[in-house]
Amino acid sequence: MEKVFSRLRSIINNNGKTKFCISCGEIATQEALFSVGDGVTLIEKYCDTCSRNVP
Repeated sequence: MEKVFSRLRSIINNNGKTKFCISCGEIATQEALFSVGDGVTLIEKYCDTCSRNVP
């Protein structure tokens, strides 16, 4: 299944839980949203540095 980049947004509410970047393991500050078909959205979390390289 192909994932198509939709947009990037800041993590606003983390409910007191620390989220980590899927690329480097640092604390995540951004969420990348990808459309994967059938109305499904995949959310991946990234730090500021790695979010610049999201395809």
